[in-house]
Amino acid sequence: MKKGFTLIELLVVIAIIGILASISMAFLSGSRTKAKDARVISNLKQAKTVVELNRGANGKTLEINDMKMKPDFLKLSQDVCVQQGKTISCLLIGTGKPSGISYLTNSPFNDYCIFAWLPSGISTNSANKAVCMDSGGKVVLNYEGDQPWVYSGGAYRCN
Repeated sequence: MKKGFTLIELLVVIAIIGILASISMAFLSGSRTKAKDARVISNLKQAKTVVELNRGANGKTLEINDMKMKPDFLKLSQDVCVQQGKTISCLLIGTGKPSGISYLTNSPFNDYCIFAWLPSGISTNSANKAVCMDSGGKVVLNYEGDQPWVYSGGAYRCN
């Protein structure tokens, strides 16, 4: 009597392993997108801290170009770009919306608004999910729409 497995038995086992692997990958892809969203939210919270720490002695926030040159802010924004799927250029995502962390401030530089598009919205090609935080303390973690901010009363605020 021969010991070992037949070719059919091996093929059945390989097919079962393949089916189980494909099922688990389907569940993991949703988790991966949620993890990217969580990382973008965390980076935006850290960026808000960087903005607050860089307020001048007079309480005014930095201009847009000055803030974007801060190493901490730049590093956080570049990481958001990576989470959004932009590894080469951090300018626009596929729908023409800005990638990375967007920073808006008014002319007297008292108030600001920062936001980033969430990877879960980008992966569905709608790019309409964002997280937004402003100097007034408003935090919107899962904004859905085309513009997560509004300019009202001389200040940028989250919708």
